[in-house]
Amino acid sequence: MDESSPATGAEHPVEVITRALQELLRVGVRPAQMVRYLDLFPDAVILAADDLSPGDTTDPYLRALNLADRITAAVRSLGEGATGLATQALFGVTPEARGQLLKHRRRIAADQLGIMTSTFRSYYEDNIVADVALVVWTANHHS
Repeated sequence: MDESSPATGAEHPVEVITRALQELLRVGVRPAQMVRYLDLFPDAVILAADDLSPGDTTDPYLRALNLADRITAAVRSLGEGATGLATQALFGVTPEARGQLLKHRRRIAADQLGIMTSTFRSYYEDNIVADVALVVWTANHHS
């Protein structure tokens, strides 16, 4: 049986991760800020890394660092082309975008694609976030 079932109305983990990433965009990949968003992510996504020992699993800052590593790896796995660089900017994993407000990260991402920020937000952002969610889930699902 798959992880979501129409009969039970259960949501697929990719949808949960997508929604969590959309919320996380407010702060970007900044572990100290990500602590506030940990409850949005399935525990399996946060705890799947080999570098967390059982005693570390309750420390929110270690969990946030682990989640940041997983998201950064997923974002970077999308490549160095225009869309990959836009993804990195949106999530704030490039030096230029790190620590910037979301509106500035969106502008940087839109510039990577050569489009207006409003076009990026309306037609690209949700698809990019869903792509990252799928990569995060796949890495977790196959680890």
